[in-house]
Amino acid sequence: MTDDLDMGAVKNHFDIMTSARQILSAGIDMMLICHAGPDIELAFGEILKNMHDSRTIRDDAENSVHRIMRHKRKYLQG
Repeated sequence: MTDDLDMGAVKNHFDIMTSARQILSAGIDMMLICHAGPDIELAFGEILKNMHDSRTIRDDAENSVHRIMRHKRKYLQG
């Protein structure tokens, strides 16, 4: 999981689409964008574009979802 991509340490050096591409290529399961605004939509669009263009990224995303759901089941049991 990333830190908040709205923080100046990231946002002052990389636009959100570049950050999204770097995160996807690094195999990180979750990226955080903690403030409302256009960055969420821009990042989502970039993720979808990359998933459409790359079978590897699509497979990685599917594996991420499985990891996240496995941890939810494990740690959120009633």
